Parts: sequence; C-alpha cells; structure tokens
Amino acid sequence: MRPSLLAFLLLLHAMALAGAGMWASGTTSPLLVTPLWLVTMCGFLAASVAIFGLEWLRPHAERLTIAATIASAILLRLAAGPMWWVVGLLLGVALSAGVRWWARCTHPEIHTATLSTEPSHPIADDVPSVSQRIGAGAAYGALALTAVLIVARPWYQAWGTSAEERATTVGHRGEDVPLYRIDRGVTIHANADAVWPWLAQIGQDRAGFYSHDRLERAMGIDIRNADSLVPAWQDRRVGDLVRAAQPGFLGGRLGNTLGWRISEWDPPRTLTLENWGTFVVRPMDDSTSRLLVHTRSRMRPSLRALPIAWLGFYVVEPAHFIMERGMLLGLKQRAERQRR
Repeated sequence: MRPSLLAFLLLLHAMALAGAGMWASGTTSPLLVTPLWLVTMCGFLAASVAIFGLEWLRPHAERLTIAATIASAILLRLAAGPMWWVVGLLLGVALSAGVRWWARCTHPEIHTATLSTEPSHPIADDVPSVSQRIGAGAAYGALALTAVLIVARPWYQAWGTSAEERATTVGHRGEDVPLYRIDRGVTIHANADAVWPWLAQIGQDRAGFYSHDRLERAMGIDIRNADSLVPAWQDRRVGDLVRAAQPGFLGGRLGNTLGWRISEWDPPRTLTLENWGTFVVRPMDDSTSRLLVHTRSRMRPSLRALPIAWLGFYVVEPAHFIMERGMLLGLKQRAERQRR
C-alpha cells in the first residue's frame, strides 16, 4: 500500500467518525463523549498528517492510531448498535496494521515505543522548505480546529440554556430518544407579549432574521432586517412557508420554496418550523421573558450520513450557531428597545 493512500484512508476515517461523536452527544454526557471524541478524531488525523510528512508526529503515529481505534470503538458503541462498533474496531485494527507496516518498512528509522523496544534513531534534522512549513502549519491548524470544535461543541449547542430547559420535550413527540439536539436561549427584558410579534414576522420576505444580514446578502440572499413591527406580517397559520431565501436563489437549483413550513402556530407562545425547531416565548415575570429554540431529530446512524458528517461538524453547526445566536440577540435588542 502506498503511504499516501494509507494517509488518505486515515483522513477519511477521521472525517466519518465526526458523525459518531454527534450521535453519541445526543444520549450520553459530554464528560464521557468529549474525551473519546478528541482521541478518536485527533488521533486518526494526527496519524494521517504524520504519514503525509509532519516529522514531529511520525514517531507517535502507531500509538496514536491504536488509541484512536480503541476510543472510536467505544464512541460507536455509545452512538449506535453492536454492528457499528465491531465494524469500526475492525477498520481501526486494519488501519493500525497499515501504520505499523509504514513505520517498520517505509521508515525503519522511526522508533515506536508502543510495540517495539529497539533503540531509537533520531530523524535527520533537515531544514524544512517553505512548502513544508505551510503544510505543517495547515496540519497543526486542522488539528487545533478539530480539538477546539469538539471541546466547545457542548457549549455552543446549548448556549444560553439551563439543564431544566434542555430537558424539555417540546418539538419531539415520539418514543425514540432524539440522537441530535440543540438548545439555545436568551433572557429578554420585555414582556412576553412584546416579544412574540418580533418572532412572528421572521422570514426572508418579511422582517428577516435579525441576524447578520450583511453576511446573508454576501451569500446572495436578499434579506433586510426590519427594525419595526409590521401588522401585515403578524398573521400566519400552520402550513405557511417561512422563507429562507428569495425565489430563484442560486438560479432555482434548490427550488423556489427554500425555507421551513410552520407545523405549530400557537401565539403568543410557540412557533414550530419543520426541519429547524420549536421557538418558545416563556414569561418570567411582567417585565422579563425567555426566548428559547429547541431543535430535535431522531436521525439514526447510517452509511449515507457518514460521508457528509464532517461537513456538519466543521461547517454547518458552527455557522448555524453564529446565525442563530445573532438572531436571538437581534430579537432581544429590538424587543428591549421598543419597551423603552
């Protein structure tokens, strides 16, 4: 096997296992999931970049792969059924054998203390080229980004909420425990009845989403956040479309009804959007309220989800947090300003 192919397979395996951490997080404490997820993804990634040429990590590639294999098997057992962790373990063992072959045959100068007691031989201290330095920087950046996202994920997936608020069953009516959940919230110093009208008029063709509309316009979405209430935008009903983008966005490749259908409309307290979540306006007292958004999904581990799990982990989830947090704070700002 070519070393570059082995490194690429390690990279693919690490990316696919992003899904295991996301699934396990829905049912298991982050105190257990986070360290397992760190060892799993960072271990396979580090072994991959070591084979690609990151000198500092080369002596540790074998033990990193073994540790990642063990952690990934446990993580898959938490996330799914027995079949998944057995398959994951077998794949990890195969990759570990490949790394052992690489270390012994291709680079015999590398001492791997995990499985060998032969004296080590230092790797020649060559001066790295500019391209090697750029590659090393990119590798370290990828490892650091992965670690930061794994550690920060429990915080940004539950931003602004309490354990009691996260335990709600709002938006989930089924016997299966949802494997994917997001809970976010903000305290608004305004009466709950003054908060609801701002929520009721969200949408690309109405008041926008009170978030980063310049960023949305840079992506080609014609959104202008409103700073006032419009009576004509308050009347909605179940089945109505809350538009995410204008008709013809991206040349209509995504259709002309890009957005979320209203599945529950209970003014002035609850708004549920299909494939987004449930917004709840909760009164605290006469002058304070809580605005919460709960996202629940009963998605099950699947082979179809594995190849794109990395996209959700690295791109979709952080971007969704930035925009949804901006929306909650933007709505809070408008409701409190109107109260003054």
